[in-house]
Amino acid sequence: FFFFLLLKDLSNGFAHNKPCWSADDRFVVAGSKNGSIYIWNATTGKLKDIYSDTHKQGVHSVAWKPRAPQFCSVDALGGIILWE
Repeated sequence: FFFFLLLKDLSNGFAHNKPCWSADDRFVVAGSKNGSIYIWNATTGKLKDIYSDTHKQGVHSVAWKPRAPQFCSVDALGGIILWE
């Protein structure tokens, strides 16, 4: 099984952007250089949510919590947000 998402207008300004799958494989989350968080439906590939104005710097890392519907995001200044 191969899944491809076209991450239009998504750039985090770092050497790489590492999207992350949810533990149940239903969603994909990634951060952007404008501090926004993007969440896609992994089945349809459609954008589900954009959380704007969340971080003051570019988001360079996201990670889902195993066995829970939560993830965290980390920005270039070290700011961490836990999302539920």
